Amino acid sequence: MGRRYERAEFLAGEFRAAIAGDPAERPVVVDVADALGNAPCVLFTPPRSGAGRLGSGSVDVEWRVVILSSGPPTFSSWQELDDLVELVEREFPTTSVEPGVYPLVAGQEPHACYVVTIPDTL
Repeated sequence: MGRRYERAEFLAGEFRAAIAGDPAERPVVVDVADALGNAPCVLFTPPRSGAGRLGSGSVDVEWRVVILSSGPPTFSSWQELDDLVELVEREFPTTSVEPGVYPLVAGQEPHACYVVTIPDTL
């Protein structure tokens, strides 16, 4: 298993443990296939890499954590994400939080989401 995937699993596990028992607790996944039946959820997607090589030491990355709603963008779908955004911001140093849409299934309307950027080093 690669370092990126191992780190995604680690971060997701840390986040799961941190929010356990919180009223806003929702599934935390690292595979988009697991997000399909679990939205609203928090999806740790592969990170964007900065300069450097994984094989020769550390590299700066940006995790793009996708906080997915249970459906297309509506006022209520954005509202259901507010508490999850706050949980992610509480547990990780974030550099941005951007609203967006995420296509979970081809040919279906995309889900409302927030994309939270988290800096890290692998």
